[in-house]
Amino acid sequence: MTTQELIKRYRISLKIDEHGQPNGNLVVYRADKAALAAIKAAKPEIVAVLLAQREASLRAEQERQAKIDAIPGLREIEAARIDLVNWKLEFDASFDGEGGGGVGVRPKPKYDMDALHAKYPRAKAYLDAMDFAESANDAKAAAGRKALEAIINGENYERAASTMEAEWKSHAASHIWD
Repeated sequence: MTTQELIKRYRISLKIDEHGQPNGNLVVYRADKAALAAIKAAKPEIVAVLLAQREASLRAEQERQAKIDAIPGLREIEAARIDLVNWKLEFDASFDGEGGGGVGVRPKPKYDMDALHAKYPRAKAYLDAMDFAESANDAKAAAGRKALEAIINGENYERAASTMEAEWKSHAASHIWD
């Protein structure tokens, strides 16, 4: 049995320490005594393969995050959204104690979200796709994930957003009587 076959068949993974780093030990989810002997004999190769897979996965995630970070205006829109949510929480909390009633709360931040969205349409499309992708509805989430990946990978964001909307509308229309 090859190293890959051992890993897959016995669901072998690296043991991760409290700092999120592999410690050289293996976790074997299902194996009999004969399989354990084969796993022990192949441990160095198994560890090497799993470490290489981990590195490739980390590298791919870093590349993906770099593409997301490169979307113009995304951080600006997210910062504005976060500031508005924080202000709302502060405002609501000001009513929890005696008196108060909003006194002493900083003024509401003034963001023109429509202008930000118009200035950064790709970032807006990304955030809309992210909202879809986080939906509890499987069909809506699938459409959102597909659009999200298209936008991240630099495809036409307008086409990705319109396809996402069309897929969701089609699904909703076909399940209106469910």
